[in-house]
Amino acid sequence: MNKIVIKIFCVVLAIGFSLDVRAQFVTQASAGSIVINGDVESVRDALNYFSFGVSRELKNNFLLEAKVGFGKAYGLNPELGQTGSEGGYLVEDVYSVLGERTWYPAYRNNHLMLDLGLNYRPEIGVEWIRIIGGVGLGVSRSSRSINLRGPEDNFYSENYSGVPTEDRIEIIKSYYDVTYETPFEEGSSITPHLSLQLGLQFRLNKNLFLHIEARHHITTSDYLDVLKYSNPTTETGNNDSVSMISIGFSGYISQENEKSSDN
Repeated sequence: MNKIVIKIFCVVLAIGFSLDVRAQFVTQASAGSIVINGDVESVRDALNYFSFGVSRELKNNFLLEAKVGFGKAYGLNPELGQTGSEGGYLVEDVYSVLGERTWYPAYRNNHLMLDLGLNYRPEIGVEWIRIIGGVGLGVSRSSRSINLRGPEDNFYSENYSGVPTEDRIEIIKSYYDVTYETPFEEGSSITPHLSLQLGLQFRLNKNLFLHIEARHHITTSDYLDVLKYSNPTTETGNNDSVSMISIGFSGYISQENEKSSDN
């Protein structure tokens, strides 16, 4: 990422933390779905992502946010992949054990992320709803594994290429076990990202809101989905990104209210 952008963002964070404003703090807990957008088709799950965050309200409706999240993202391609020795794109060392075999790429990514963001909440003139959006910088740690072997430690060998594409992925999902027994360690497990977020909050009572949020992380890695090449010598050239949709609760804690109560 551009070093100048990072330096400017750090200055903004430092100014935000140094402001002496008696504003609100916001805590948030959410659960939802995470997918990795890459070269392997995402397997969508309604509940495979959890996040926790805290924000400090600054002047002019800006909020400084720190958020941590964890999710288990899965991918499964319904098309067979060939090894590099056969002219295919499975060229990393971990795939060399396949020899001349083909394989339906299937992975699991245990994805842990930390994010610092600057959000803005515009005044829309409606008391029971709030809109919040912003940008941030963060870092993610991925623990990736792939599903090469079956329950008896044998390589998968079935070929479903004769099955219609729309039906094939469901057949393959039942064909695979869920052990993801082979670690994938190509590329760095630590990845910086730029985050974009947009949320809606619906008031439940004075300080409690129902929160719906969409987040998108633009990363510097093309290995989040365990594939990087389109053939033995050519990279796909498009880094992977991460998308999350979640629903949860936001609680507003006012410093002024707390001090009034203490007095």
